[in-house]
Amino acid sequence: MNRNNNLSPIPFYSTIEEQDFRKWYAYGGMYKNIVDDEVLIPFFFVHPNTEATISWIKFFKCCGEEISGAFGTILQTKIGRMEANGKVTYYYAAKGAYVLGLPRGYYYIQIHFSDNTNRYSDIFYVEPSPNRGVLMKWYDGSDLEYADGVVPYAHGIGGYYGNQLYLDTEIGMPEYAMTEDGEERDGRFFPIKQISEKKYHFKCILPEYACDCLRLAGLSDVVKITDQYDREYDVEHIEFDVSWLEGGALAEVDVTFETDTVVKKIGKNYGTITPR
Repeated sequence: MNRNNNLSPIPFYSTIEEQDFRKWYAYGGMYKNIVDDEVLIPFFFVHPNTEATISWIKFFKCCGEEISGAFGTILQTKIGRMEANGKVTYYYAAKGAYVLGLPRGYYYIQIHFSDNTNRYSDIFYVEPSPNRGVLMKWYDGSDLEYADGVVPYAHGIGGYYGNQLYLDTEIGMPEYAMTEDGEERDGRFFPIKQISEKKYHFKCILPEYACDCLRLAGLSDVVKITDQYDREYDVEHIEFDVSWLEGGALAEVDVTFETDTVVKKIGKNYGTITPR
């Protein structure tokens, strides 16, 4: 069974007709899935034939024009292979000392196998040294099994695999929560423990395949977010709320996450404090 359940930052399909912008209700609109021109972003996909191997890889412009150069040959040397549950997972960790150097623009990848089958990536947008917006990374300490295969978190070439997405948004409008434990005496509340928290917040517009992939962040051991000012947050808890926009091709995703911003106070001084 081929489930419509993408868990890779760049999804791959058996046919080119499955690309997201080809849905009739997308009306040809291409989501700007940003990747680095030197190393792309990580991806993986499952191939059911354990006997097949990769024959070649080619890059195409979104219009179908093949890109000349060694981009596919370089990428092929960086793709790993692992077998599990009678299937093969191919993975690309986007790490190592090499440079693809793709020109700016919209592209897709075709991977051809020795059993004469193909895998086609969805459209992605190459941007040299992307440094704006929000960068999300998430991973586990071990592989994550699911119905169709394995997310290869414990594998990699040049470094371990981890999911990654560039999001065209900014972090802002934080929420502040205050909780108090205590007791009431003679009509007055005496706090025993007070906790103040800051919750970060952002919204982004995503297609279905990116929503599919992003939901894994809530299940991951490690989640890191880098904001528009290059500040990194070690996420302790994250939540997503998805609301589909008119037409159904894109969704507004409301993201709230927490990091180590908790301030705790035990008891309260009701004695005399010297005025400052």
